[in-house]
Amino acid sequence: MEQLLTSVKQRDIFIVPFPFSNHQEKKRRPALVLSSASFNHSSDDVIVCAITSNIDKHLYGVRVTSADLEEGFFPRESIIKPENMVYLEKILLLKKVGTLRKENFEKVLSKIHDLFW
Repeated sequence: MEQLLTSVKQRDIFIVPFPFSNHQEKKRRPALVLSSASFNHSSDDVIVCAITSNIDKHLYGVRVTSADLEEGFFPRESIIKPENMVYLEKILLLKKVGTLRKENFEKVLSKIHDLFW
């Protein structure tokens, strides 16, 4: 487990117990690591955003398939939801399932920019 905690990289995708907005319930789902390498190296936490296979009506969503990954596999087309970000302890990262390509990560960053500016 210690190796996993130090090897988390920006653009990695993990299965996590992602909290609902009420913070009372959680659902296992893929999540994209947004936080930088320096943050990930120095912190026990990571900043992630949710990924869902419910692809309807996501204003800020970025579509993703297995073709958009450097490594890993998605069983179906999904949406990265940059508007749904949370801090999670690294110990909650259950399983790495892939790494998003740089050009697709740039699309996510652009959507985050649109959310705040």
